[in-house]
Amino acid sequence: MSPKRQTRPVILPYVPLFPDRDELVWQAALMDGEGTITILRQERTDRASPAFRAYVSVTNTNPLLVAPFVQKWGGNPYKTVDKRKHKKWSDSYHWYCPDSVVANLLGAIRWFLRAKRENAELVLEFLRTKKSFKRHHGSIPGRLGGSAPLGAAEIAHRESLKRRIQLLNAKSRVARTGGAL
Repeated sequence: MSPKRQTRPVILPYVPLFPDRDELVWQAALMDGEGTITILRQERTDRASPAFRAYVSVTNTNPLLVAPFVQKWGGNPYKTVDKRKHKKWSDSYHWYCPDSVVANLLGAIRWFLRAKRENAELVLEFLRTKKSFKRHHGSIPGRLGGSAPLGAAEIAHRESLKRRIQLLNAKSRVARTGGAL
């Protein structure tokens, strides 16, 4: 039995970009409506502490809306195809911001964001404070001499930022009941 939804890399068409400021305004607007700006936590059995990372992405059913992010910031686009007979979703295109440019992207568009500006500020704080904690050098070193485990204070700080973003994304009591603001 084949999977109901399949994701694979895709090549997107070239889309002429707007002049720099206009392009950033457009990308901020699309990020507000179709994007994700958050912090992910990953538990791994081969690590002494969890891993946290910034996660920024845009998803849309129109590849022409995703292509400008690939052109300006790099990264690889993906297409998810719904293979069911009776489709519930349209095929969609995804762009995941490379870790190396998350700070540059968010720094460039944050002033134009309306719905996700606070998310961007929290992710930027996460990135700024990533190396400000002294690492615990216990008996379990990082893989192949990699990073040492996170200390309790650093885990608490990162978890706090992650939780604040989750609360920003949570639906309010008014939204859950369908009431007006």
